[in-house]
Amino acid sequence: MKHFKLLPIPFLLAGIATIGHAEEISLPTISVQGVSTELVPYAMPALPASSPDTGDMIKRLPGANINRNGPINSIPQYRGLFGNRVNVLIDGFGQHEAGPNSMDSALSYLAASRTKQISVYRGIAPVRTGIETIGGTLSAESNHIGFGYTNKVEIKGNASAGYASNGHARQLGITTAITNQNHRLQVSGSSDRGDDLDFKGGTIRPSQHDRDTSGLHYGYQDNGQTVDFDIEHLDIGASAIPNMPMDTVLFRGENYKLKFGNEMTNGDNYEVRLTYQDIEHNMNNFEQRDKAMADQRFVTPDVEAFTISALYNHANWVFGFDIDQAKHNSTIFNPNNEMFFIEAFNDIERDRYSLFAEWQGELSHGWNVETGVRYSLVESDAGQVDIFSGLPAALGVLRDRFNASDLDQEDHLLDLVAIFKRELNNELDIEFGLARKTRAPSYQERYLWAPIEVTAGLADGNSYIGDVNLDHEVAYQLELGLDWHTDRFAISPRVFYHRINDYIQGVAVTDNPVVIGVSSNSGFGGIPRHCNPAMLMLNSMVSIQTG
Repeated sequence: MKHFKLLPIPFLLAGIATIGHAEEISLPTISVQGVSTELVPYAMPALPASSPDTGDMIKRLPGANINRNGPINSIPQYRGLFGNRVNVLIDGFGQHEAGPNSMDSALSYLAASRTKQISVYRGIAPVRTGIETIGGTLSAESNHIGFGYTNKVEIKGNASAGYASNGHARQLGITTAITNQNHRLQVSGSSDRGDDLDFKGGTIRPSQHDRDTSGLHYGYQDNGQTVDFDIEHLDIGASAIPNMPMDTVLFRGENYKLKFGNEMTNGDNYEVRLTYQDIEHNMNNFEQRDKAMADQRFVTPDVEAFTISALYNHANWVFGFDIDQAKHNSTIFNPNNEMFFIEAFNDIERDRYSLFAEWQGELSHGWNVETGVRYSLVESDAGQVDIFSGLPAALGVLRDRFNASDLDQEDHLLDLVAIFKRELNNELDIEFGLARKTRAPSYQERYLWAPIEVTAGLADGNSYIGDVNLDHEVAYQLELGLDWHTDRFAISPRVFYHRINDYIQGVAVTDNPVVIGVSSNSGFGGIPRHCNPAMLMLNSMVSIQTG
């Protein structure tokens, strides 16, 4: 992949961001009577960014929070679930991570200075929002300049900048566009920089960050037809992940997004989305922290992914399909020893094929219902792995066991959703929902063959080892909510019950001498000393809470 850095673009844009030649148009006054119920999804506009991390905005959503994974990389959680159990969308598109430790979570691809709003589908996520939405769906939207109102060309733009004294954090985000009623050409960029953070007792080393993003966007609309094409470039330089055993050297690559739709004369409409993603990642444990040469490790993960999604709206029905294919690799080596290497993940493939249907309508006695069903086939496979011959023999045993396993696996997932709503009076609505949701094991949970500190962002200091034969998770969800709204006040409390069968989690290994022996040896792979070896196994979880 050719590398290029687009840092100058935001500063070039600054000169034209405030230019405007748009003719003023007087719009008619529209009066709306009545009080709106809670919007779906529930959205919060972005406030002036005080942090470069979009995750700080997630914390304002009901039931949502983040797991901090470095200054520009937070992992969303919703109602106690996090990581790949929570479906995160950026401008309506999913995002695959290049780093096996979520060092490039979905939110790290969108700077806070370029964020327009964040939203959550409260409680049970509709099946149309994506595959494997067992932990709900969160969405972030970037600053987007719309079409003009006439044929006259308009130049629009906005910019934001921020500074924080702790760490001398600087951020800049700029968006500008040339538009008319049929075309829009938009250029966006952001720059985030920060040094090590200080606290009362000293300095957190390392804790700096370095990120640039750039985007080129074209849109067309005419007679109900729309086309949008985006190219997004990400360039993260040396950035610390202090809770992880390694820090980021770089994340670099592109996302290509194409969306087109059509409003038909019979009232039906359809939309098709295609994405291609190619991201590489380098990380090590010695450039930003002290490490003896013999213990220095460098890791080079990457991801290449392609998705296509389509939906068709007809009367009260929505039909659609999703195809999502991703490939992952990750190799560990010592830059001071050309012979040393460990193939942590080799030629990993995780392909998802999914169909769904939704129906919304009115039942008797004032009840409205939204129902959905989604079937997904998840196919996963891995290539043979290898290691440096000078490593402990026990690690070779684990390698041979893994290579002899049935690595080609399939999971058949079935999601069912039913949400009932009723207006009790002009100010009070009631909602009741139930669902069955499913999730197949991630590639880390299934194909991590050696006990390494790969935790998909958990950062608990333990080493983990996967299980090729894991079953998929099955969740049962119940939800009860009230929506009380007046012209000056609104409150929407929710109570839910969530049970997950075959919940995948780590437990201490006590009966496998090979795994324990390998994990206790800190002489390879960056495995930390004094770690507690653990194995991904099956269990169940029950939680009941409000939010």
